[in-house]
Order: sequence, then structure tokens, then C-alpha cells
Amino acid sequence: MTRAAVFSSQAFVTEGLREANRIVMTQHLTDDAYGSVARPRRRYGLFAGLAAALLLIGYWLSPYVAATRFALAVQSGDSAGAISRMDVVGLRNSFARQIVQAYLARNPQLRNLDPLKRQVIGGVATGYVAAIVADYLTPEALSELLAQGRTRSAAGALVGDSAAFPPIDRIGRAFELFMASGFTGLDSFAVQPEMTVYKLNFGLRGGRWLLRSVVLPEAMINRLADELTTRTATQP
Repeated sequence: MTRAAVFSSQAFVTEGLREANRIVMTQHLTDDAYGSVARPRRRYGLFAGLAAALLLIGYWLSPYVAATRFALAVQSGDSAGAISRMDVVGLRNSFARQIVQAYLARNPQLRNLDPLKRQVIGGVATGYVAAIVADYLTPEALSELLAQGRTRSAAGALVGDSAAFPPIDRIGRAFELFMASGFTGLDSFAVQPEMTVYKLNFGLRGGRWLLRSVVLPEAMINRLADELTTRTATQP
């Protein structure tokens, strides 16, 4: 092989090595650039996942905290604190529905009336139901019923006595309250301990869990339904 051929071969090899080195360096720089972009993305994704998990945990815990605070306010006799955690309009509507249902069940003859008479009676009954709820099932009276099982107001004789809501006076009671509670929907939550006759339904409103309805004892509702029957019977 001539000297010129040798020099030509060496130049070719040298140029090939330079090209290979350039490719390797370019790939290395590309990997570094991609990694510098991917790392922040992974970091942001991790932060977003943690934030979402914390939000879900906070949402899941929030009604339990609200129910506990309501129970503690009732237990301590803090009527103002308990009422501030009530959806008063929702409570009145729930009491009215329970009274009307019991009223219709205890007066089956009303089902045989023609639609016009039922509508007239329904309109009259609605006014009386609102008055009964305003007279006997005020937020203050409800707080006393849950705290003591009775109320000292004028409604006491008609509403009668019932089991009070169990006090949270030890860890075991708190755990019982936790086990007797649960979600009934995305924005609804119920509490019904075994040792009480009440079922408390909380609803999410304006970012707060408020007591939306209370299922009253059957005997109490029946007495209120009989009061409705008495009032409608005196209607001229």
C-alpha cells in the first residue's frame, strides 16, 4: 500500500471517529435537555397528586368533624352553637313532610276524596303544619330534645320524652359515633347511633356541613299528626 493510500485511510478513520464522537455528544446533550424538562414535570405531577389526595382526605373527614362539633355543642348546652350548624329551612321542611305523611297514614279516609277536596284539605293542612312546626319544633326545642330527651318549652307536653343523643364523653363514644356515621351521597351524610331514636342528616351547603333534617321518633310524629288532625277538624 502506498504512503498516500495509508494517509487516506487514516484520514477516513479519523473523520469517522470525529463524526461518531459528535453524534454521542449530541445525544448526551439531548438527553440532558430532556431530563431537565422531564424532572420538573414529574415534580409538578407529584405535587398535584399530593394536593388532590389531601383534598380528598379533607373532604372525607369534614362531615365527621362537623357532626362531632354539632354533638359537642348540643352536649354542652350551647344552643347558639348548635343552631349555627343547622339548616333551619331544611329542618322545617323535613318536619313538615314527616307530619303530613303521618297525618295521611292516620286518616286513610282522605285518600277516597275527589282531587279537588284533597287539594283544598292539603292547602289548609299545609298552613297548619307550618304553624305546628313553628310552635313545637323550633331550633331551640330541637337542641334541648337532642341534649336532654325533652324540652322545657311549651312544646314539651305534646312532643313528649325520648332518648337523648349520646354524649361524647370518652373515646369509645366517639368511636361509636364514627361507626354510626357515613356518606349517603356526595353532599349528604347521616348519623344514627344505635342508642338513640334520632337520625341526623347533614348536607353540604356553601362549603359547610349543616344539619339538614332529623328523622323524629314515630310516637312523637304521631302526636304531632294528631295535633294537625285536631286543628284541621276545627276548620269551618
